[in-house]
Amino acid sequence: MTPDLADTTITVAHVIHSLGAGGAEAVLVELARVAPPAGLRMVVIGLSDVHTSVGVDNRVVPQLRAQGVAVFELHSPRYDAFAALRVARILRAERVDIVHTHLKHADVVGGLAARLAGVPAVSTLHVIDKATSRRHRLRVRAALSARRRLARTVIALSQAQRRWYTETAGEHVPITVLPNGVNEPEMTWDRASVREELGVAPDGLLAVCVSLLRPEKGHSDLLEAMRTVPGEPPLTVALAGDGPLLDQITATVDSDPSLRERVRILGFRSDIGDLIAACDFVVHPSREDALPTALISALAAARPIVATTAGGITDIVAPDCGVLVEPGAPAALGAAITDMARIVEEGGPRLQRIENAARQRYQAIFSATTWASRLQDLYRQVIAGGDDAALRRRIALVQFQPSGGLFHFALQLGEGLARAGEDVDVITGPTPEFASRVPGCRVRSILPTWHPNAGENAPEWWRRARRGVRGVQHTAAWVVLLGYLLARRPDVIVWSYWQFPLDGVGVQLIRRLVPRAVLALVSHEPRPLVRRREHEGMYHTASVTKSALTQAYADLDVAFVLGETARQTLLKTWPVSAPVHIIPHGDEGLLAASVPPADATEPVALAFGIITRYKGTDTLCDAWPLVLKVLPEAELVIAGAADTDIDRHELRMRVSRLERVRLDLGYVPTPEVASYFAAARCVVLPYKRSSQSGVAHLAHTFARPVVASRVGDIPTAVDDGVSGLLVPPEDPEALADALIRLLSDPAEARRMGDAGAQALSTRASWDEVAARFLQALPDRRR
Repeated sequence: MTPDLADTTITVAHVIHSLGAGGAEAVLVELARVAPPAGLRMVVIGLSDVHTSVGVDNRVVPQLRAQGVAVFELHSPRYDAFAALRVARILRAERVDIVHTHLKHADVVGGLAARLAGVPAVSTLHVIDKATSRRHRLRVRAALSARRRLARTVIALSQAQRRWYTETAGEHVPITVLPNGVNEPEMTWDRASVREELGVAPDGLLAVCVSLLRPEKGHSDLLEAMRTVPGEPPLTVALAGDGPLLDQITATVDSDPSLRERVRILGFRSDIGDLIAACDFVVHPSREDALPTALISALAAARPIVATTAGGITDIVAPDCGVLVEPGAPAALGAAITDMARIVEEGGPRLQRIENAARQRYQAIFSATTWASRLQDLYRQVIAGGDDAALRRRIALVQFQPSGGLFHFALQLGEGLARAGEDVDVITGPTPEFASRVPGCRVRSILPTWHPNAGENAPEWWRRARRGVRGVQHTAAWVVLLGYLLARRPDVIVWSYWQFPLDGVGVQLIRRLVPRAVLALVSHEPRPLVRRREHEGMYHTASVTKSALTQAYADLDVAFVLGETARQTLLKTWPVSAPVHIIPHGDEGLLAASVPPADATEPVALAFGIITRYKGTDTLCDAWPLVLKVLPEAELVIAGAADTDIDRHELRMRVSRLERVRLDLGYVPTPEVASYFAAARCVVLPYKRSSQSGVAHLAHTFARPVVASRVGDIPTAVDDGVSGLLVPPEDPEALADALIRLLSDPAEARRMGDAGAQALSTRASWDEVAARFLQALPDRRR
């Protein structure tokens, strides 16, 4: 039963143990709202009944039917030997194309029924099922065995869940990371009415915890934490949800006057959207959790979050969306709740950044429409007969140098692609500066290349002689890379830059040896920069290099740039016939650390990053005496390694003739980066030419304003008068005036620094970068 997948709706039978209260059941209701536009027809089969004191709990049945879902309730006992036969009859009658099972009992029954009906099955892991006894361990292993035999692939909701499953089942089991989505919250009450119902004072704050009342959800930790939270600002915490601990938690609150005053036990609520919209922040104290959808709803409503790092919570809550603490630590939870209450009470840029980051993360990853679209893609691939290798693209990100800004970009892009479910290798040189933090993204240091700062203090004669040595290393790197690509056969190969003739020859070889691979380039600088002091100007391309690279650019299947100016430059410089897409530059989260605000610093300006001709250090040196005439107490710090087009001796001599200037010549190790930005009131980028600047994003990561030249795509990163000041290039007087403005006004510097950090949080998530990257990739697997 294989439909014409390009033109028909896919009929999916969701088999679940019951249709009462629970996270998995609620997920089906969310999916039902967005399934039809995604080309999905849903059939839901509930196997057993959940009995409560008031009868059978089948509360999601009317909700599903209201969305046009065909619902079948079998009312089977737990161990009904004929349940699979009954489900199979339904599958045939409904002409089902694929079965999607939820939770252990349904995995077995639904998987067997799919076999009987001759259709494929997939299974979603809704929990992290850690064995607590020998008997429990046997059940977990039995469920694992059933999934491996009956489901074509298993869907993990988070990276934590994927790690748990592969630790038990093995690294090579078919598994796809695909988080659930949530629809936009629907409001039925206004905010004021909800808060009045809960007894929240007009000047008080409201936090909401939405979760089933079970031991692993950590409600006891939350109650203990509330005992430590100060009375000011006044805070009310509302617990929404029912479950086996409802009576116990209610009794605990009723018996403690301090808790009774501040905690509301709401039981089951059908108006979760209203509660989240009415609150000031959301609390989630779980000790175990796969992917709590209440936190996704909090992101959708742009609400700050206080949660633990348990299970898949960190897949939902990025550090810029709230505060995370270790699970099972009431004191830390209480401190986090206190901090968040103060942030909300103060309002201002910090709260705005959190709210913007939360909303942006929802839209990029967790919206229900995105979820339904990804499910549809998965279903089509499974129905077409794809195995696990076909469900995930193998992507190789080639970054020859294992440190510096381009390596940081490649690694963080790779991690974003892995979070999106792809299989990623970052191919680089020895002793890389960072390892990957995300399963599914690996840093493979197999290339015999070098660090950008290697030998920077070597004498001049050696710096010239080693060009031949590095030429041999680069050749060897291409030999290793070709061998890896031939063995691995990735679906997508991505480079950060090309600059030597061998790069062009290597790309042409790959085009012929791995013809089905998509060849891509993230062009940070479309024109080759000057690499030697004897060359004039900013850019230089030898005729041999230009000839070799011309064919490489012509062989591209897709190219990416970081701004419109770079796009136009790329198209004018090289014969690119492939689509050229603009993607944003993510933040510099790899280097982020807590630093004081800009107004807590002395009047220090920082010029940071590799020192090369086009970055305009000479213009900065001309401007600095003009700054000191107005601000004699100001200080300039120039920190970074000198590139090969810079005469280090001449640079030292020039700086030595200036007052109150410190030159820290050399590559800045990662642990020291934050200290430079912590001491600076502003960051200066006096570029003569540039397509973009990672340093501008780094400055905004540390909430520092930027003084920069108005060149290339810098204006897309620095909003003039908002997150920094833009000046004409090679204009010392204008550069000095802008530096004086920020160095002499701490409040202005903080306002612009905060604005830069806020803008970065809303437009530069690496998950969004990865999503745009994937949308633009051609797919040659079909």
